[in-house]
Amino acid sequence: MTIIEQRNQAVAETVDRVRLIEQQHGVNYEALGNIRNELIELTQDKELFPRSSFPIADDGGSAVYRISEDSDHRYALYASVGAAGKSVPPHNHTTWAVIVGVFCRSARKWCCFSAGRYSCDLYR
Repeated sequence: MTIIEQRNQAVAETVDRVRLIEQQHGVNYEALGNIRNELIELTQDKELFPRSSFPIADDGGSAVYRISEDSDHRYALYASVGAAGKSVPPHNHTTWAVIVGVFCRSARKWCCFSAGRYSCDLYR
């Protein structure tokens, strides 16, 4: 099986578990934490996400790659890459989103939007 086939299988299995978490628990802080843990587990096998498969844009800027998306657009998984020093502040995705890193030098943050403001905590 190729790396792409292995990644596709691992992503499909992860998205299935994410669907189940949301179906069983809804979208709340605890459920999103469980979803985060599933995505962290997926990214532990860095060989599934070789840098050569996700190059930075030709101009040196950021690029976004869709790894998976349901036909109804309910669940989607993207890879975002950028040059060293790329920083994106918390922002509104208009729905729930869980973001984890594969190769990253920055601190991992767990951010929530509530009562009109973002709060972020570091996690490991």
